[in-house]
Amino acid sequence: MIGWLAGLLLLVAAVGIADAAISESVTTVAATAVNTTVTFGFEATTVIVINDGANEVFVTFSSGVATTASVRLNPGESLTWNWRTTQVGVICSAGETASVRVWAWRQW
Repeated sequence: MIGWLAGLLLLVAAVGIADAAISESVTTVAATAVNTTVTFGFEATTVIVINDGANEVFVTFSSGVATTASVRLNPGESLTWNWRTTQVGVICSAGETASVRVWAWRQW
């Protein structure tokens, strides 16, 4: 009896996962000394920002307008944000650039 019930629960869980809707945005931008805002087109619940460049990047999740006083992301580091947002802002210090990947998604 327990094996049958466990199998049924597993099937229901698998169907629920398969039917889940996902919105996703993957973007690569060049961060410079001028703020770059990445807008997703939906309200993301998880965002990962990856600094693929050789210089520091500064990141903001709230207003989309980063400054060099925003959260610092060193070269090779990533930052995960598990809160609702529709945009991310990135910027470098004067005279520096960096390639930045922004991956955002929402599952419901």
